[in-house]
Amino acid sequence: MTVRIATMGMAGCSGCHIALLDTGTALLDLLKDVELVYSYPIVDTKNPIPPNIDVALVEGSIRTDHDQEMAKAMRKQAKCLIALGACSAHGGVNGLANTFNAQEGVEYVYHKTVLMAQKIVPHENVPQVLPADLRLSDVVKVDFVIPGCPPNPDEIAKVITTLLAGETPQLSKKSVCDECPLERLTEIPKKLRRTHEIPELGTCLLSQGFLCMGPATRAGCNAECTHRNMPCTGCRGPAETVWDQGIAMLDALAAMEEDQVANFKLPRLAGTFARYTYASSKLDNLRKGVKKK
Repeated sequence: MTVRIATMGMAGCSGCHIALLDTGTALLDLLKDVELVYSYPIVDTKNPIPPNIDVALVEGSIRTDHDQEMAKAMRKQAKCLIALGACSAHGGVNGLANTFNAQEGVEYVYHKTVLMAQKIVPHENVPQVLPADLRLSDVVKVDFVIPGCPPNPDEIAKVITTLLAGETPQLSKKSVCDECPLERLTEIPKKLRRTHEIPELGTCLLSQGFLCMGPATRAGCNAECTHRNMPCTGCRGPAETVWDQGIAMLDALAAMEEDQVANFKLPRLAGTFARYTYASSKLDNLRKGVKKK
């Protein structure tokens, strides 16, 4: 029996769809038993979402009312809905917009940037920006998540083949540190270091003062960044045992001297410790609570 698969992109860069295509021969093998019935980032079509979809993969966060309605329409037609990538799963980098007022952002873009000659905010026949960036599960029920920015092509292929076999895929329950080959040290770093600085080879980046998100981030990527001596940025979202990715790393940073962390105000803190998860974080919930008061 042929399995009907659909994909959809919302507020995002389409990088997750590139990762899907990067599955290469695995994708070709899948297509022998799969019919791609809808995929507007890959196939140019104006047709509505068809019925009886077995598996739907949705990338991007929900930023407009159009995104919201498309997500609901896909959920209605799909038996299994997968959040593909960091934006769909956790809000992604787009979620950092939640540290600012959405309407003020629109006003700034259309009224204050020099490229906008007419200084008019489009309002006819265009999607309306929502008050906040949302992850897919904020709007519809999500059956499974494939994390990452972008997701690993091998993991995408593995999840799809597992589903087609009638089994339930499993995400890693470990943290990136568990997959990292670098030697761990127990010393608290004396200062924070920037990513342009050259780290020592073979030694834990966090212990050297680089803001590596490995301890709070879900494994499954084979620690690709730290294998290349670059700090983990946390794109796979919180590890299984982490209550909140950003707060977990903030707690670790709190052990440092005060003058090292004094300039970490909310936008910078969110961009560092909750770069991909701010829209679904406790930090954003706290901000909303303070704003209401």
